[in-house]
Amino acid sequence: MSKHNAKLVDRRYLTPSDVEKKTLHLEIVFEEPIAYLPGDSIAIDVLNPPSKVEKWLKKFDRRGSERIEHKRTKEEIDLYSYLLEHVNLQSVQEGDLSRARPLMPRFYSIASSSSIFPNQIHLLVTLDEFIDGEGEKTMGVGSHYLANYLSLYDTCRFKVFPNELFRLPEPTTPIIMIGPGTGLAPFKAFLEERIYQNAPAKNWLLFGERNRRSHFYYEDFLVGLSETGQLDLSLAFSRDQDKKIYVQDRLRENREKLFSYLEEGASIYICGDAKVMAKGVTETLEELYRDKMGVSDDEARDWLRRLKGEKRLHLDVY
Repeated sequence: MSKHNAKLVDRRYLTPSDVEKKTLHLEIVFEEPIAYLPGDSIAIDVLNPPSKVEKWLKKFDRRGSERIEHKRTKEEIDLYSYLLEHVNLQSVQEGDLSRARPLMPRFYSIASSSSIFPNQIHLLVTLDEFIDGEGEKTMGVGSHYLANYLSLYDTCRFKVFPNELFRLPEPTTPIIMIGPGTGLAPFKAFLEERIYQNAPAKNWLLFGERNRRSHFYYEDFLVGLSETGQLDLSLAFSRDQDKKIYVQDRLRENREKLFSYLEEGASIYICGDAKVMAKGVTETLEELYRDKMGVSDDEARDWLRRLKGEKRLHLDVY
């Protein structure tokens, strides 16, 4: 699987500057079209924050110009470059380079259709900001690289990772997309592809986030599709009212629509957090089927397994 070079040509915040959870839209472009499909992901090569590298060198009284042997390739390299480009810094916080683990690429769902953007890939990225062990506000490596290290028109390197288990069905098959937060990314690509196909089937998106004012990503695009009848749009903004509302609640409220879609042969797609959201959504689907059909919990679980076996239930969770 070959690596590709691309230039960052657009980076903009989709959230106000004063919110706790910040999210970016990014666009990278390449000279020759690269084959990818809605549902695929990319793995971007990232670098450690230079400030963290300098901090490590100072802490262990090492010089960045010091020549060392790369643990994996056995090539000679300067220590600064080794720490910046190749090492998971968390693995060497005791100063022992023999314990170094490799700096891994960061994976992101593609938020664009190559049919419409053959020379571009769009990404939807929430910044990972937290307080580190020393009480300092910091960012995850991928977040820092995409938000702060790369400048516009800088080059980044990535691989495309196909996801054959998360593919659009035929244009005549309805789809139900459940994607809170940045789980929306592949569904933006799905909808762009369906527009390109002039697909006649219905599309239903259940999207959830914190607040509509600050976290309704791609609002104009989604509302526009809803107004023209190309999209059924169900929204769940958890913090816009006293009682928190989630996509699971919207499923319960729209149970008749859910089973109407399924009776028409719809496929269900779930993207986002595995531990809480996806678990909650699948349990809600089982609950709704159990109540509708008057069956046991085991029979409801078997129904969901059958949907998956028939390739009508697809999960892209992390």
